[in-house]
Amino acid sequence: MKYTYEQYEAFYYLNKLLPFLQRNHNYPHVIIRINNRDGNGILTPNSSESDEYSKSPQAQTLRKKIIKALAKQGAVYPTLPPSMQQNNILHLSQIFHLNQQEEQIVQFLAAVYNNEFLSWALEEFSSSILEEKDILTEVAQCPRGQSYAILDEKAPLFRLGIVKGYRYRSGVQLTGWAQRFINTSHLDNENCFRCLLGSTINEDNLLTKPDFAYIESADLALRLMKQDKRHKGFNILLYGVPGTGKTSFAKYLAHAAKLHLYPVGVCNEGEEEKNYRLQQLYRKQYLLKNVKNACILFDEGEDMFSSLETRTSKMEINNLLENNEVPVIWTTNKIHRMDPAYIRRFTLAVCFNKPPVEVRQKIWSKYLTENKITCGKEDTLKLAKKYEVPPSMIAGA
Repeated sequence: MKYTYEQYEAFYYLNKLLPFLQRNHNYPHVIIRINNRDGNGILTPNSSESDEYSKSPQAQTLRKKIIKALAKQGAVYPTLPPSMQQNNILHLSQIFHLNQQEEQIVQFLAAVYNNEFLSWALEEFSSSILEEKDILTEVAQCPRGQSYAILDEKAPLFRLGIVKGYRYRSGVQLTGWAQRFINTSHLDNENCFRCLLGSTINEDNLLTKPDFAYIESADLALRLMKQDKRHKGFNILLYGVPGTGKTSFAKYLAHAAKLHLYPVGVCNEGEEEKNYRLQQLYRKQYLLKNVKNACILFDEGEDMFSSLETRTSKMEINNLLENNEVPVIWTTNKIHRMDPAYIRRFTLAVCFNKPPVEVRQKIWSKYLTENKITCGKEDTLKLAKKYEVPPSMIAGA
């Protein structure tokens, strides 16, 4: 009988998991039910509905034949040409330096997600079978109990956001971005890397030094960024009420220091916001640590610090600020929500107040002139008084 790639993959994992599956009380019945998947005996012929619950010697012989066929057909899978998903997981493993057991766990979770036959067969044993961590011990062929260390929240698979726990249950699954990466066709290794890293921040309406004359520490921030940008633990905090130009200044700062600025973005639908952004930060730190002229922008950092404080130790937060190898520019609208002990660990904290009216007037005049719009001093003064907006909004008006 000729099998599909999906079937060979399912046979491979079912055979690999037999020591684990045989501990399930439904095992004798389910193994025959799997064979009856297509009604004719997918692994060995002459299987009947009555054999499923039979304890007769004939049923026992049938089960032995099924297991033998499972081992034979499962052995074909590793010899097949790698699938797109397998190649992507290999790239993922190489980029993040996953060990063999971690890679095997990702391979299995991807197979469960993509292979309908395999997921159906496993659920026939138990609807909650994937909640049992021992199943991953068998898949990764690691000593009993070691999978718990591999799946610890501080271990790479969780720390980098490749896997996540179910919200209301035990067990793990691939995260949304990992599923999308694995199931997307990539042209080459460089394309894989760029897909994981994401784009640099949009530099439209980029502002210049005179636009930030109202910021006392602007020159100091730029000098530090140019001198110390590759020192471990380099973090600049920009704080102030919304609409004072913090993000615009971060873009200017990176551009003036000749750095590419990579933002930590908001989460996609279905992802947990706080974990997602922290894990994305760790991933970008990992990806960029050997890339010259790069820095990271983390907007609205107060949410992450407040959530970290409830979930982990202060030591980990301090480690986050002291050992990052890629410089990070943080912004916050709510500095009062951040522990002063953490604020002291930033290389520099820059306060942003609303630009005074005379500064806003100069910015209005500059950008109206650049756009060839004639406007007198009285008109720009009226605009400055009426619109208390940051420089970026004036530049894009």
